[in-house]
Amino acid sequence: HPSHEVALYGRQARGEHSLIFFVHGPDRLLAREAALRIASEVDPEGTSTSWLDGRETTSDRIVSVIGTSTFFGAPRTVVVTDMLARASKESDGVDPGDSVEGTRPRGVPGLETLISAVPEQNALVLLEPSLTSVPASFKSMAPGATIIAGEPPRGPALLAWIEHAALRSESRIDRRTAQLLARSLYPQTWDRKPNNLRYDRPPDLEFLGQEIEKLALAAPPGPITSEHIGALTSNGP
Repeated sequence: HPSHEVALYGRQARGEHSLIFFVHGPDRLLAREAALRIASEVDPEGTSTSWLDGRETTSDRIVSVIGTSTFFGAPRTVVVTDMLARASKESDGVDPGDSVEGTRPRGVPGLETLISAVPEQNALVLLEPSLTSVPASFKSMAPGATIIAGEPPRGPALLAWIEHAALRSESRIDRRTAQLLARSLYPQTWDRKPNNLRYDRPPDLEFLGQEIEKLALAAPPGPITSEHIGALTSNGP
């Protein structure tokens, strides 16, 4: 999704140097791809980018890394994964996959300090693929942060994604067969969100891609067919 690119260069043009991004799920593949794109834009060579596990790294350590100067004054990018998800898991009655809107993360007392410590020209990316929305506490701490949602495609857009994934796996799948695959794996949610989001099981693109790779191996010399799906997917007939 290119929206964050506009935000990135627009903020630089306005003289807003420190960059803070919040990338969340529900789709882990899309969220990670977004974080990778941000890192490559700020640090094309990849020599000044650090990836830290927020479940194991203290906020003091993250502040130290984000504040460390790089050679030749190049921008530094720090990507922290699952920092707020850890806090939401430690909160009473909050599942890390649920929205934690309106809750203040516990177990990350240095989050506000971290946000205020991002130096000019550097970028902080909080990658939270297991969260489905942005905590209200983070919004209040970083009102100027760029928010990127890893929302998986559904309906015709999902079918198009499946077709392209088959091509990437050096195979083919037609639209009707792609719909059969989507319905087999996500029968209630492949084309739309349910009214009650508690029952939403959004398509998982990483898992779906693995299934397509498996089907592509079985299909040659022809395309992926309904028979392949019935025989090789867990929810097939």
